[in-house]
Amino acid sequence: LALWGQIAVFLASYVLVGVLASRLRVAGAERLTLEIELRRVRLAADEILRHIRSGVMTVDDTGRLAFINPMAERLLGIEGERATGLPILDKLKLRAPELWAALVTAIRHGRKVSRGEGTVLLDDGRIFPIGLSTTTFERDSDGRPSVTAIFTDISDLKRLNELNIRAE
Repeated sequence: LALWGQIAVFLASYVLVGVLASRLRVAGAERLTLEIELRRVRLAADEILRHIRSGVMTVDDTGRLAFINPMAERLLGIEGERATGLPILDKLKLRAPELWAALVTAIRHGRKVSRGEGTVLLDDGRIFPIGLSTTTFERDSDGRPSVTAIFTDISDLKRLNELNIRAE
């Protein structure tokens, strides 16, 4: 009887280990599939942000630059690699006061801006208008807000509107 009991325990253990190993293989395959899909989505998003004709930048709740795309670097005259992780709001206050105000308002009060306008003043003295929008979101890890601003040079649009007004 003891021998049959030991055989039954051994068989039950064997079946349990087999079931767990099977589930582990399935979970591993699903994890690999999810990793591949996540990598593909990140690459696509990175590619879009790198080539989009609008500037995109994200600032955390302390005013530190979390992300900036190449177009935003060009429009604002900021070197993204050097500035990432550093406080950026003071520099923006001088360069793009309306963008600065939109970011600060979003950080402090959670208010979003849609279809705002502002100006950018570069170090070389050039001034041009921008159209801007902001959105806020909470980071999953700590629940503190980050703000993403999307902006574009609207100089051509302004000139076209002026020409239309003159033509009328």
